[in-house]
Amino acid sequence: METDHYHYLHPGGENYHVSFNTWNMHRGQEYDHHISKVEKPEAPEHIGRWSHQYESNKTSFKSDADYSTPKTFQGAIDWPRYDAVSENEGETDKAVQELRKRYAACLSMPVKRGTN
Repeated sequence: METDHYHYLHPGGENYHVSFNTWNMHRGQEYDHHISKVEKPEAPEHIGRWSHQYESNKTSFKSDADYSTPKTFQGAIDWPRYDAVSENEGETDKAVQELRKRYAACLSMPVKRGTN
C-alpha cells in the first residue's frame, strides 16, 4: 500500500495498514503532525481553510516532488518492483505457469456478490 493518509496508521484511526504485508507512508499531508514548531506560523492572508500544521509541514518540501501526493503516486507507479521474466531464459513450464498465476492474482480481485 502506498498512502499519504496518516489516519490509516494512527491509534483510533482506520487501522487500515494491518491488512497489508508492506506499506509506505508519505508524511506531510494536511493535519499530519509531521513537522513540529514551538510557535505556530502566522496565518497569511487567505481565502478558505488554512492549517498551521500544513503550513509547518510545507517547510520541509523543497520542490513539488517532495509533497506527499506526488510521492504517493510515484510509489504506486514504481510498484510492483518485479524484474522482467523471460520464458527463454531456461525457465521450466511449471515455473512460468506459476509466475503467470501470481501476476494474474495481482491484477484481479474477486467480487463478493450478494453483500449489498
